[in-house]
Amino acid sequence: QGARALVADDDETAQRVVCEQLAQLGLVAEACGSGFGALMKLREAKSAGESFNAGLFDLRMPGMDGIQLAKEIKKDSNLRDLPIIIMTASVRTRDVTLPQNLVEAVLSKPLRPSVLRNILTRVLGRSTSHVTTTSNVKPAEPAAPVAQRAWRVLVAEDNAVNQKLAIRMLEKLGCRVDVAANGQEAVTMVHQLPYDVVFMDCQMPVMDGYEATRQLRQNQNGGPRPFVIAMTAHAMQGDREKCLAAGMDDYISKPMKLEDVEAALRRTVMQGATRAQ
Repeated sequence: QGARALVADDDETAQRVVCEQLAQLGLVAEACGSGFGALMKLREAKSAGESFNAGLFDLRMPGMDGIQLAKEIKKDSNLRDLPIIIMTASVRTRDVTLPQNLVEAVLSKPLRPSVLRNILTRVLGRSTSHVTTTSNVKPAEPAAPVAQRAWRVLVAEDNAVNQKLAIRMLEKLGCRVDVAANGQEAVTMVHQLPYDVVFMDCQMPVMDGYEATRQLRQNQNGGPRPFVIAMTAHAMQGDREKCLAAGMDDYISKPMKLEDVEAALRRTVMQGATRAQ
């Protein structure tokens, strides 16, 4: 049986849409129309030994909104480990200010399937799509982490084989990895999650890596900026300058090699230390 998710939203249509999306990703979804109802369902499920594995709560619900519900869950020693995703249709995700470690993500409604898949893949610790699965790759010996904590890394790459290769290498280096299939998805995901590093393919459909990076830099508004490491299959003279002009911080050539990825991350650590001084 699949992982269980609880959806709390006072809009019945939104409940149904999100539950259908979760079912397509292999989850068993239940729904309720209020924060109070969600809290009761969570406690009843825990008592019955059938705990939920994730909660998706609307930001604005009458009585108890999604943030109040998340705070109540974190106060409960039996529920506080529940991964929580906040959904909003009325407020820009970047304008939602939350206490640290309260929720996993804030997502705009309607939920983008690829973004939802990536978040759930991470919080559930298993793949919900062939794009991010690594089951057919032999596990490698873990390498020494390049940072003192597990960095959150986004790989923006449209090729499924390259996605899997990047995930394998970055996880070996101790990173938590999500995937975007094009530049537009990457921009959306960076606005929703505080990524430390983005590995950005330069040539992608919908929006290429150059334009995606320019948009990320334009929309920073003084907030923390992720390091952007360009990936290009065209190691031609002038490419590095073009990447840096777009706002990228570093550059590696494809096909990706573990030693190049590790070296780029270590340069990022050094640049981060310099920024902090």
